[in-house]
Amino acid sequence: MTTRGIDYQREVDPQKLLRDTRTFGEKAGDFFKKPINAGLVIFVFALSMFFMPAVVFIFFILGIFIYFYSFNQKQKLPFRLPQVSRLKDFNDLKPGIKTPYNARGIAFFGNDIKTNEELWFANEDMRTHVLIFGSTGSGKTETLVSLAFNALVQASGFIYVDGKGDNSLFSKIFSMVRGMGREDDLLLVNFMTGARDIIGPQEKRLSNTLNPFCQGSSSMLTQLVVSLMGDSGQSSDGDMWKGRAIAFVEALMRVLVYMRDQGAILLDANSIRNYFDLN
Repeated sequence: MTTRGIDYQREVDPQKLLRDTRTFGEKAGDFFKKPINAGLVIFVFALSMFFMPAVVFIFFILGIFIYFYSFNQKQKLPFRLPQVSRLKDFNDLKPGIKTPYNARGIAFFGNDIKTNEELWFANEDMRTHVLIFGSTGSGKTETLVSLAFNALVQASGFIYVDGKGDNSLFSKIFSMVRGMGREDDLLLVNFMTGARDIIGPQEKRLSNTLNPFCQGSSSMLTQLVVSLMGDSGQSSDGDMWKGRAIAFVEALMRVLVYMRDQGAILLDANSIRNYFDLN
């Protein structure tokens, strides 16, 4: 039966359609930058000396040149060098003076899909936003879980928010935590109820809870509440009422935090809501 279009035997690799515009010298330099390539060529030269004695001197000179060229190459990776290497990272230069930092990579992100080079991020890199996108089943969750494992290796921790609510994700994270012997540090805030209404106390605990008001100063908690307020609508009346609401929250929070520190109340969102009553 005939089919329209091409089959897998006639597919063309897109890389073959791209023209390599590098010069011969650039191609040779990139080839010998890899120590394994330089070692292989030197090994071939050494074997060739037994069969072609007339060119022993030429192969010897070329071998020495290739060896020193490869040996003096500066170690670089696409982002950062791992800190354990203790090398100068010539891909991470100090601004203004252009001298290299010492290797600062502490988080392993993976490998380059083409060159298989390791991808390491420094501390300040880990505190910036990262966007990972892909189609369904492309491995976004697996990538994020592997990044989170860096925190466990460094005896630190992480917060993982999963919008899909996939049960398998909890199993993966639990296995990582169990492997590090930190089961007691795993806390789960779970909003899944198994298609049933939750009324009253349950036989088994369904979720851990979070109370951001159990600690912190009055000014910190005031800013937390104010950040939840909506926009005033760019009107003078809205700004006036929002300013009065902020002043009310500041005055109320100072008293509530004092009562919390004295052990008089358990300060949480519900108790703050009850004290908002103006009657």
